[in-house]
This record gives sequence, C-alpha cells and structure tokens, in this order.
Amino acid sequence: MTYYFYVLARSDFGLSDKSNTVQQLAALTPTKPTDVTTTISGPNARTGQNVVISWTAPDPRGWAILGYRVYIRQSDSTTYSINLASCDGTTDANILANAKCTVPIAQLVAWPYSLPWGSSVYAKVVAYNGNGDSLTSDAGNGA
Repeated sequence: MTYYFYVLARSDFGLSDKSNTVQQLAALTPTKPTDVTTTISGPNARTGQNVVISWTAPDPRGWAILGYRVYIRQSDSTTYSINLASCDGTTDANILANAKCTVPIAQLVAWPYSLPWGSSVYAKVVAYNGNGDSLTSDAGNGA
C-alpha cells in the first residue's frame, strides 16, 4: 500500500499552503518460500534427464516479488551453491511466474555440485522484492 503525505504549518494567522506531496510504499521483505521439492522429469521418472525444483511462492507483503535465488546442495552435504545456469529467478519470467525451475542432471553431476548419480537433490530458495531478501526456505528434496 502506498501512503501520501504533505505538511501544513499553523500559526496565529492560519494555515500555510500544503508542502509537496511525498509518497511512501509501506511494504516489507517477502515471507520465506515454502514447500520446496525436487522431482525427476523426463521420459522415465526414475531415469529422467532433469530435476524440477518447485516451491510455494511467498507472501510479497506489499511489494511484488522481483526474483528468486535457488541454491542446490553440493556433494559435501553442507554447502549450497546458487544455480544461475538453469534457475536464474531474476531474469527468467517463467521461473518468477511459476515458482519452479528445471535443472539438467548433467549440471548436477558436474562441478560445483558433483552429485553422484542416484543422490538426493536438496534445494533452498530465497525470494526478494524491493525491500530485500526473504528468509531462506527450508531445504526440500524428493528427487
């Protein structure tokens, strides 16, 4: 919601003219994305060629979501790296609109993820708007 403000001065002689109007958007950072899942997609659900990462879009809390950052857990089971090659939620309008992205398995078995074939794929998501970043989602998996 946008609020508009102006100032009047009062004296014994009456009220002044209005000052210039200033507008202020009353908004917060988004809530954190939820329900992050990873699923295999392709011709065969067990040996698909891609992993689809999806999540429930957060409440933008007054300012539209401008983008998402998607992080995938590396083979060390601790470190998460952002995936801009397939999940650039800043420039890809489909990711922004659908709250999901598709990562080729070939990317996941390569550096920096280096996941062995058959490993679980864990992902986290951060949403952001003009006020900043949401909290990072809980890690989700399934693939």
